[in-house]
Amino acid sequence: MRRVQMRPSDAVRLTYGIALILAPRWVASTVGACLDGRATATARVLGLRHVTQAVVLSTDRGGQLRPVARWVDRLHAGSMLLLAAWAPGRERVALTDATIAATFAAFANPAPREADIRREQSTGPRSDLLELPAPPHPFGLSVPEDDPDLQALVRRRRDAQLQQAVYEAYLQTRGGELDDVRNALTRAIDAAGLGTPTSAWLTAAAVDIAAGNIYVVSGPAMHDVGLQLPPHGPT
Repeated sequence: MRRVQMRPSDAVRLTYGIALILAPRWVASTVGACLDGRATATARVLGLRHVTQAVVLSTDRGGQLRPVARWVDRLHAGSMLLLAAWAPGRERVALTDATIAATFAAFANPAPREADIRREQSTGPRSDLLELPAPPHPFGLSVPEDDPDLQALVRRRRDAQLQQAVYEAYLQTRGGELDDVRNALTRAIDAAGLGTPTSAWLTAAAVDIAAGNIYVVSGPAMHDVGLQLPPHGPT
């Protein structure tokens, strides 16, 4: 037995269909129109179609029938527009019905299937468990949730450029005075076009270099520039 799960738009369609079946002339009177016997019968048939469509769509959990329902509503809206153009005296009813059908068509988009949602969640990007965690970035970069793959790649490339600049300053000034190291490090970073890092990060990196050690931006950055992690690398 199929489980019924009715959307708000389906509930509105069902209510509208029942109203057309039980009181078509009252429905028409709400827009200032009157129905003759033939139009009343047509309205009841239309109401039966809406009721049937609402019930069928509420049991269609996979959403396969909603594109079909959308086209049915679009065709109905188009036919009502033709009726409004070629049937004098019925313009108001036809245009109202066309508007309602077009509204139902707009809300007939299929919902994502639960299986697809679970598949996307299970096949999402997995982090490398062997990769060392990156310390806080000197430029305050973060990886937003909207596009983690692209932003992580941009950050990794920038970290590699920063690590190369640190290595150049390390070769020039290791074991030197702290101010000289800071100046050399700043020049190397500027030459790489990376902008000015935070003062706290610059001091921490300069202290390491002045002590004769290379500052590690991140484990992957060291790997990308062809360097090996020292024993005092990040943990």
